[in-house]
Amino acid sequence: MIQEHSGLDIDAHPDAASLRAAIMKANVELEKPDAGRGSLIDQLYKKTARQQLINPTFIINHPTDLSPLARRSDDNEHTVDRFQLVVDTWEVVNAYSELVDPLDQRARLEEQARLGAAGDDEAMQLDEDYLLAMDYGMPPISGWGMGIDRFCALLTDVPNLRDVVWFPLMRPPEGEGEDAPASPGAPFLKQAEEAFHDVAAGMQRLIEKARDRLEQDDAKKLREQVGQKLEQFGEVSREALNRLGEVVGAETKKKDS
Repeated sequence: MIQEHSGLDIDAHPDAASLRAAIMKANVELEKPDAGRGSLIDQLYKKTARQQLINPTFIINHPTDLSPLARRSDDNEHTVDRFQLVVDTWEVVNAYSELVDPLDQRARLEEQARLGAAGDDEAMQLDEDYLLAMDYGMPPISGWGMGIDRFCALLTDVPNLRDVVWFPLMRPPEGEGEDAPASPGAPFLKQAEEAFHDVAAGMQRLIEKARDRLEQDDAKKLREQVGQKLEQFGEVSREALNRLGEVVGAETKKKDS
Protein backbone atom coordinates (compact mmCIF):
# COMPACT_ATOMS: atom_id res chain seq x y z
CA MET A 1 0.00 0.00 0.00
CA ILE A 2 2.84 2.39 0.81
CA GLN A 3 4.48 1.59 -2.49
CA GLU A 4 1.22 2.17 -4.34
CA HIS A 5 0.74 5.66 -2.94
CA SER A 6 4.34 6.82 -2.51
CA GLY A 7 6.23 4.89 -5.15
CA LEU A 8 8.72 3.70 -2.52
CA ASP A 9 9.43 0.06 -1.79
CA ILE A 10 10.29 -0.01 1.91
CA ASP A 11 11.56 -3.60 1.63
CA ALA A 12 14.32 -2.35 -0.65
CA HIS A 13 15.59 -0.14 2.18
CA PRO A 14 16.45 -2.34 5.19
CA ASP A 15 17.95 0.46 7.27
CA ALA A 16 16.92 3.95 8.30
CA ALA A 17 19.66 5.74 6.37
CA SER A 18 18.74 4.30 2.96
CA LEU A 19 15.02 4.72 3.58
CA ARG A 20 15.52 8.31 4.68
CA ALA A 21 17.51 9.04 1.54
CA ALA A 22 14.80 7.51 -0.66
CA ILE A 23 12.09 9.54 1.07
CA MET A 24 14.04 12.76 0.60
CA LYS A 25 14.64 11.91 -3.05
CA ALA A 26 10.90 11.40 -3.51
CA ASN A 27 10.32 14.89 -2.03
CA VAL A 28 8.10 13.58 0.76
CA GLU A 29 8.31 15.90 3.76
CA LEU A 30 8.18 14.23 7.17
CA GLU A 31 7.84 15.85 10.58
CA LYS A 32 10.66 13.75 12.06
CA PRO A 33 13.05 12.80 9.27
CA ASP A 34 15.82 11.81 11.69
CA ALA A 35 13.78 9.07 13.36
CA GLY A 36 14.44 5.33 13.18
CA ARG A 37 13.28 3.07 10.36
CA GLY A 38 10.02 2.09 12.06
CA SER A 39 9.01 5.70 12.65
CA LEU A 40 10.01 6.65 9.10
CA ILE A 41 7.74 3.92 7.72
CA ASP A 42 4.88 5.05 9.95
CA GLN A 43 5.28 8.69 8.92
CA LEU A 44 5.51 7.75 5.25
CA TYR A 45 2.34 5.64 5.51
CA LYS A 46 0.38 8.40 7.25
CA LYS A 47 1.67 11.05 4.86
CA THR A 48 0.96 9.22 1.60
CA ALA A 49 -1.29 6.18 2.03
CA ARG A 50 -3.63 6.50 4.99
CA GLN A 51 -5.18 9.75 3.84
CA GLN A 52 -6.37 7.89 0.72
CA LEU A 53 -8.23 5.20 2.71
CA ILE A 54 -11.89 6.20 2.73
CA ASN A 55 -13.65 2.84 2.57
CA PRO A 56 -13.13 0.42 5.51
CA THR A 57 -9.72 -1.18 4.97
CA PHE A 58 -7.75 -3.76 6.92
CA ILE A 59 -4.01 -3.00 7.01
CA ILE A 60 -1.77 -6.06 7.46
CA ASN A 61 1.90 -7.08 7.07
CA HIS A 62 3.28 -4.37 9.35
CA PRO A 63 7.11 -4.26 9.41
CA THR A 64 8.80 -5.59 12.54
CA ASP A 65 10.53 -2.23 13.05
CA LEU A 66 7.12 -0.61 13.41
CA SER A 67 5.75 -3.06 16.01
CA PRO A 68 8.34 -3.88 18.70
CA LEU A 69 5.80 -5.70 20.90
CA ALA A 70 4.14 -7.84 18.21
CA ARG A 71 4.94 -11.45 17.33
CA ARG A 72 6.85 -12.14 14.13
CA SER A 73 4.87 -13.67 11.30
CA ASP A 74 5.47 -17.35 10.55
CA ASP A 75 5.42 -16.52 6.84
CA ASN A 76 7.80 -13.55 6.89
CA GLU A 77 10.19 -12.76 9.75
CA HIS A 78 10.33 -9.12 8.66
CA THR A 79 6.61 -8.59 9.36
CA VAL A 80 4.40 -9.19 12.39
CA ASP A 81 0.98 -10.68 13.12
CA ARG A 82 -0.96 -7.43 13.28
CA PHE A 83 -3.87 -5.70 11.61
CA GLN A 84 -5.46 -2.28 11.71
CA LEU A 85 -8.92 -1.21 10.59
CA VAL A 86 -8.94 2.20 8.91
CA VAL A 87 -12.20 3.97 8.06
CA ASP A 88 -12.35 7.39 6.43
CA THR A 89 -8.60 7.87 7.07
CA TRP A 90 -9.05 7.12 10.80
CA GLU A 91 -7.48 4.17 12.56
CA VAL A 92 -10.41 2.59 14.41
CA VAL A 93 -8.96 -0.77 15.48
CA ASN A 94 -5.42 -1.90 16.25
CA ALA A 95 -4.79 -5.58 17.06
CA TYR A 96 -1.86 -7.96 17.14
CA SER A 97 -0.46 -11.18 18.56
CA GLU A 98 1.88 -10.19 21.36
CA LEU A 99 5.50 -11.21 21.41
CA VAL A 100 6.28 -13.70 24.21
CA ASP A 101 9.82 -14.68 23.18
CA PRO A 102 12.14 -13.07 25.80
CA LEU A 103 15.22 -13.15 23.57
CA ASP A 104 13.49 -11.54 20.61
CA GLN A 105 11.77 -9.01 22.87
CA ARG A 106 15.04 -8.02 24.55
CA ALA A 107 16.75 -7.51 21.20
CA ARG A 108 13.92 -5.29 19.98
CA LEU A 109 13.73 -3.20 23.17
CA GLU A 110 17.49 -2.74 23.19
CA GLU A 111 17.23 -1.45 19.64
CA GLN A 112 14.41 0.86 20.74
CA ALA A 113 16.57 2.14 23.60
CA ARG A 114 19.40 2.80 21.17
CA LEU A 115 17.06 4.78 18.94
CA GLY A 116 15.80 6.72 21.93
CA ALA A 117 19.33 7.60 22.98
CA ALA A 118 19.94 8.84 19.43
CA GLY A 119 17.03 11.27 19.71
CA ASP A 120 13.95 9.30 18.57
CA ASP A 121 11.34 10.50 21.09
CA GLU A 122 8.83 7.87 19.93
CA ALA A 123 11.13 4.93 20.71
CA MET A 124 10.24 2.64 23.62
CA GLN A 125 12.30 2.30 26.78
CA LEU A 126 14.05 -0.84 27.94
CA ASP A 127 11.80 -2.42 30.58
CA GLU A 128 13.77 -4.95 32.62
CA ASP A 129 10.78 -5.90 34.80
CA TYR A 130 8.75 -6.77 31.73
CA LEU A 131 11.62 -8.80 30.29
CA LEU A 132 12.11 -10.62 33.60
CA ALA A 133 8.43 -11.58 33.66
CA MET A 134 8.77 -12.85 30.12
CA ASP A 135 11.83 -14.89 31.14
CA TYR A 136 9.69 -16.70 33.71
CA GLY A 137 7.21 -17.54 30.97
CA MET A 138 4.18 -15.97 29.29
CA PRO A 139 1.29 -17.73 27.55
CA PRO A 140 0.33 -16.93 23.95
CA ILE A 141 -1.63 -13.68 24.14
CA SER A 142 -3.04 -11.06 21.82
CA GLY A 143 -4.21 -7.48 22.09
CA TRP A 144 -7.19 -5.76 20.49
CA GLY A 145 -7.96 -2.08 20.88
CA MET A 146 -10.79 -0.01 19.45
CA GLY A 147 -11.03 3.78 19.52
CA ILE A 148 -14.56 4.33 20.87
CA ASP A 149 -14.33 8.08 20.34
CA ARG A 150 -13.44 7.65 16.67
CA PHE A 151 -16.13 5.01 16.20
CA CYS A 152 -18.74 7.37 17.68
CA ALA A 153 -17.49 10.19 15.47
CA LEU A 154 -17.93 7.98 12.41
CA LEU A 155 -21.45 6.94 13.41
CA THR A 156 -22.51 10.52 14.05
CA ASP A 157 -20.66 11.98 11.06
CA VAL A 158 -18.67 14.34 13.28
CA PRO A 159 -15.37 15.50 11.74
CA ASN A 160 -13.85 16.66 15.05
CA LEU A 161 -13.02 14.16 17.82
CA ARG A 162 -13.37 16.88 20.45
CA ASP A 163 -17.11 16.84 19.89
CA VAL A 164 -17.45 13.23 21.01
CA VAL A 165 -14.95 13.10 23.89
CA TRP A 166 -16.59 11.30 26.81
CA PHE A 167 -15.34 13.78 29.41
CA PRO A 168 -15.70 17.23 27.83
CA LEU A 169 -14.96 19.01 31.12
CA MET A 170 -11.41 17.67 31.00
CA ARG A 171 -10.57 19.53 27.82
CA PRO A 172 -9.83 23.29 27.91
CA PRO A 173 -12.36 25.76 26.48
CA GLU A 174 -11.70 27.04 23.01
CA GLY A 175 -8.99 29.68 22.98
CA GLU A 176 -7.45 28.51 26.25
CA GLY A 177 -4.33 26.60 25.25
CA GLU A 178 -0.91 26.41 26.85
CA ASP A 179 -0.38 30.13 26.30
CA ALA A 180 -3.60 31.14 28.06
CA PRO A 181 -3.24 33.00 31.40
CA ALA A 182 -3.51 30.85 34.49
CA SER A 183 -6.82 30.91 36.35
CA PRO A 184 -6.94 32.61 39.79
CA GLY A 185 -7.36 29.25 41.48
CA ALA A 186 -4.34 27.64 39.83
CA PRO A 187 -1.91 28.30 42.74
CA PHE A 188 -4.25 26.63 45.22
CA LEU A 189 -4.84 23.65 42.98
CA LYS A 190 -1.08 23.30 42.72
CA GLN A 191 -0.80 23.52 46.52
CA ALA A 192 -3.34 20.73 46.93
CA GLU A 193 -1.52 18.59 44.39
CA GLU A 194 1.83 19.12 46.10
CA ALA A 195 0.30 18.28 49.45
CA PHE A 196 -1.11 15.07 48.05
CA HIS A 197 2.27 14.02 46.66
CA ASP A 198 3.98 14.85 49.98
CA VAL A 199 1.53 12.75 51.96
CA ALA A 200 1.65 9.94 49.40
CA ALA A 201 5.44 9.87 49.69
CA GLY A 202 5.15 9.76 53.46
CA MET A 203 2.70 6.88 53.25
CA GLN A 204 5.08 4.99 51.02
CA ARG A 205 7.86 5.43 53.54
CA LEU A 206 5.59 4.10 56.27
CA ILE A 207 4.73 1.08 54.16
CA GLU A 208 8.41 0.36 53.67
CA LYS A 209 8.98 0.62 57.41
CA ALA A 210 6.06 -1.73 58.02
CA ARG A 211 7.83 -4.47 56.12
CA ASP A 212 10.68 -4.26 58.62
CA ARG A 213 8.42 -4.09 61.67
CA LEU A 214 6.04 -6.95 61.04
CA GLU A 215 7.86 -9.07 63.61
CA GLN A 216 7.99 -6.29 66.23
CA ASP A 217 5.29 -5.28 68.69
CA ASP A 218 4.71 -1.73 67.47
CA ALA A 219 1.79 -2.17 65.07
CA LYS A 220 -0.26 0.25 67.16
CA LYS A 221 2.36 2.96 66.81
CA LEU A 222 2.48 2.38 63.07
CA ARG A 223 -1.31 2.74 62.78
CA GLU A 224 -1.12 6.00 64.71
CA GLN A 225 1.50 7.35 62.31
CA VAL A 226 -0.63 6.43 59.33
CA GLY A 227 -3.63 8.11 60.91
CA GLN A 228 -1.64 11.28 61.52
CA LYS A 229 -0.53 11.40 57.90
CA LEU A 230 -4.09 10.97 56.67
CA GLU A 231 -5.33 13.69 59.02
CA GLN A 232 -2.55 16.01 57.84
CA PHE A 233 -3.52 15.40 54.23
CA GLY A 234 -7.17 16.11 54.99
CA GLU A 235 -6.39 19.42 56.72
CA VAL A 236 -4.13 20.68 53.94
CA SER A 237 -6.63 19.62 51.28
CA ARG A 238 -9.57 21.29 53.03
CA GLU A 239 -7.62 24.51 53.48
CA ALA A 240 -6.59 24.61 49.83
CA LEU A 241 -10.10 23.83 48.61
CA ASN A 242 -11.66 26.46 50.89
CA ARG A 243 -9.25 29.12 49.66
CA LEU A 244 -9.88 28.07 46.09
CA GLY A 245 -13.62 28.37 46.66
CA GLU A 246 -13.19 31.87 48.05
CA VAL A 247 -11.20 33.00 45.00
CA VAL A 248 -13.62 31.44 42.53
CA GLY A 249 -16.57 32.99 44.36
CA ALA A 250 -14.95 36.41 44.31
CA GLU A 251 -14.16 36.16 40.61
CA THR A 252 -17.72 35.04 39.87
CA LYS A 253 -19.14 38.08 41.69
CA LYS A 254 -16.86 40.37 39.70
CA LYS A 255 -18.10 38.91 36.41
CA ASP A 256 -21.75 39.09 37.49
CA SER A 257 -21.39 42.73 38.48
